Amino acid sequence: MKKLLLISSIIFSCLCASAQLPKPVAYYPFDGDAKDVVGGIDGVVNGAKLNKDRLGNKEAAYYFNGADSYIITDKEVTDAINEWTMTAWVRPESLDQLGTIVMNGYDDDKTGNGYAMIIGDGKTGTGNVFGGILCGVEPQSSETKFDKQDIWYHVAMVREAGIVKYYINGIQTKFESKTEPLVPSGNLVIGSSTGIRFWQGDIDEVKIFDVALSSDQILFDAGGSTLPLHLLSFTGNKQNNDAVLQWRTDNEINMSNYEVQRSEDGTNFISIGSVVAGSNNYSLMDRNIADSRAIVYYRLKSNDIDGHFSYSPVLRMVFNGNIKHLNVYPNPAAEYVQFDFTSKRQNISVVLFNSAGKQIMQTVLPNQAPMQLNINRLPAGKYYVKISDGERTENGNFIKQ
Repeated sequence: MKKLLLISSIIFSCLCASAQLPKPVAYYPFDGDAKDVVGGIDGVVNGAKLNKDRLGNKEAAYYFNGADSYIITDKEVTDAINEWTMTAWVRPESLDQLGTIVMNGYDDDKTGNGYAMIIGDGKTGTGNVFGGILCGVEPQSSETKFDKQDIWYHVAMVREAGIVKYYINGIQTKFESKTEPLVPSGNLVIGSSTGIRFWQGDIDEVKIFDVALSSDQILFDAGGSTLPLHLLSFTGNKQNNDAVLQWRTDNEINMSNYEVQRSEDGTNFISIGSVVAGSNNYSLMDRNIADSRAIVYYRLKSNDIDGHFSYSPVLRMVFNGNIKHLNVYPNPAAEYVQFDFTSKRQNISVVLFNSAGKQIMQTVLPNQAPMQLNINRLPAGKYYVKISDGERTENGNFIKQ
């Protein structure tokens, strides 16, 4: 009963006061069934199978086969069109599909109303782009992709003050729309629209709100704790070229450690270090990160002694706001990369970092147009380059094939 026990402590009176969530009009934790634990508008399961959730709990999410499985309620959950939010956790099994995650309303691909979150090509074909459909009006692309299959993503679709917004893992995408949806008059459908666009993969923790959640609230929902732990604060400060991450906790029960993870896009995270639990006040330094990044995302993974874990809200840090972007080409590259850098100095400093932010090369190149850096001995992967003449600095990146 892991999720039902957490409704009051997480959903209705969140542990982070600054990101307190309002009560949803419907919440489907999929804790062994498709019941709505808030409004009582239960779902009827059609072919979907119980599966493990993102924390490894058995029979705590539903798997949809992409062909004919879905969950549907017997009535609508809300008719809101001006202010509303839909959130869910999803694990796409395919990155080439046209599938509906959640739809509130009606849509048979000819007529419709309401709104839906989907995966596709951003239009009407298959793909791996997260987007939505204002049913009966238009398909929309969030301009952000699910870049890996078989991993969990938190997704959200919000309409606030006449604007539709999309979020993946708590981070708002670039796309916004002022198109107004038609008033939903159908049922809530999970894993499909009205007999079309069947989702292939897992779906969990579907929530529907008749208010627009803020960015902070979406972040919280994307990293809401499932452990008996109060994360009082998680902050980051720049010291010289380092990022100093600090966090405070309360009510630590059976905690093992805290793992700090970093991302360049807010979606794909790597571990950069861990701290043993026990003091309630913690810090970790990400060294020299400001040398190679302009914007960095961080989150905490809290691990208990039984192997359970949870994620914090995502922390966004901005470095070197005045540093210009360096055009690196060709990109991708195999033997060398070139860049144009205008300077009166004879010699230019070039520093190279790998995808983990570790400095792997430092050299001086003669000032010529274009400057060329030999990379034929580098292993394949993504790299960051910082170039400076002592007065001006530019950052860029490239892919080594």
